[in-house]
Amino acid sequence: MRILVSSQFLPWPQDSGGSAAQFSTLKCLESDHEFTLVCPLYSARHEDYAHELAQQLPNVKVRGVHCGGPSPGSIVSRFLLRVLGLARRKLEPPRPASQWPSYPFHPLPPPLIDVLQEELDRGTDLFQAEFARMMPLGAWVPKEVPRVFI
Repeated sequence: MRILVSSQFLPWPQDSGGSAAQFSTLKCLESDHEFTLVCPLYSARHEDYAHELAQQLPNVKVRGVHCGGPSPGSIVSRFLLRVLGLARRKLEPPRPASQWPSYPFHPLPPPLIDVLQEELDRGTDLFQAEFARMMPLGAWVPKEVPRVFI
């Protein structure tokens, strides 16, 4: 079975329960099915992780998609983004405890959609969306492709 998996982050390194679950599932099933994992990448470090993941899962096609942020290898850009993020967090007013939960469905990066479309055009037997951020893809994937949401 050809399974296309879209995740909001790489399951490598295994630094959270979600990444550990994704990794162990792919590791256990990689020789039983043809998996393609598509994830957005936002930094050179993420690209390094994608290469490491591909080595850990040799039977899984790992497609990391650069979706913005600093260009790979740009130390100055990464530093500036960190400084701006720190300043923004310090300047934001604290959120009241009773605030409504945030809306999890934000637009997905166009480069990610383009790569997913390429993979769908190659053919897939099942589309798997990992985590809430990928759920809107369920309405976009062709109706004849079965979908599962994790």
